[in-house]
Amino acid sequence: ASFFIQDESIKKNLILMCSKESHCILDIVNHIECGHLNVNLIAIISNHHTVAPIADRFNIPFHYCPTTESQRENQEKNIITHLNTYSFDCIGLARYMRILSPQFLSEIKQPIINVHHAFLPSFVGANPYKQAFDRGVKMIGATAHYVNEHLDDGPIISQKTTTVSHLQSVESLKEVGRLSEQQVFFNGLKAHCENKVICFNNRTIVFN
Repeated sequence: ASFFIQDESIKKNLILMCSKESHCILDIVNHIECGHLNVNLIAIISNHHTVAPIADRFNIPFHYCPTTESQRENQEKNIITHLNTYSFDCIGLARYMRILSPQFLSEIKQPIINVHHAFLPSFVGANPYKQAFDRGVKMIGATAHYVNEHLDDGPIISQKTTTVSHLQSVESLKEVGRLSEQQVFFNGLKAHCENKVICFNNRTIVFN
């Protein structure tokens, strides 16, 4: 058995990675600004320019790392080059819509926390909320979990479900999903950064 002692007055350094969608980034920045999340957001990395104005508005360093399928390895090397310029404690994938390779994960020694549309497990690929609408689902939600080498299979930190009905449109389902993603991502990051998560055999114990 091993343990460590950490001074909780020392803020953890957080790096966020995202793609086009900005709702999780904005929510985390808001929680930091309001004092709900006691971290230093030291950089944002994205494969799109969408969130660059957000980074500029809050004076957060922004790194644009575009990619194509044929250049995935080079893009990940570019990300790692940027990461190596920082001393960070955690990476949050705030709707980063790229699968990280095993090679990338093997080079990152700090925890990575992801958020995705859980409770829609049968809807793979693009447009899961359109698929959910077409199937008439009655519940949607989201999950925040640690990233490992198996896709969406890491230890779960936070989950949320919301009941929906046939009366809701695709856009309404997306809105419910975005709110769920924001909440579980914040909860997951907060629990981790406050040292309230214990991982054991791919399971977690999360203290309130």
